[in-house]
Amino acid sequence: MTLLGYGLGGLVGNFVAGAALGRGVRRSFVAATVPLAFAVALLAPLAGVAPLVSALVVLWGLAFGAVPLILQTWMARAATDGPEGGMAILVSASQISIAAGSLAGGVLVDGVGTGATFAAATVLILCSAVVPLRTR
Repeated sequence: MTLLGYGLGGLVGNFVAGAALGRGVRRSFVAATVPLAFAVALLAPLAGVAPLVSALVVLWGLAFGAVPLILQTWMARAATDGPEGGMAILVSASQISIAAGSLAGGVLVDGVGTGATFAAATVLILCSAVVPLRTR
């Protein structure tokens, strides 16, 4: 049921992002990543409280469901001369990031446990939220 909630949250997040993108891509990205960081930060400390974990996983789905649409819109607007090339770069960067994150997460879990892994993920998510605020 929790994974179903994640998926439904992701679906809702996609529609919310579509409506929010009219107010700005950067603002939408920050609005998606901050709740994502919140959910990830609280998952490990609240691991023993199943209803709260389920709610946080749904929030994670909601927030992360918005990210692909936001990034694709951002890239399409940024790469006006060659949107196909921009999308190829986005997909490649996303796949490399997933692979690198999987490797780093696996090393962290094996070395220091899940709590530290979730803490590291929270820091990286918050760092990604700062990027749109610091770029043009």
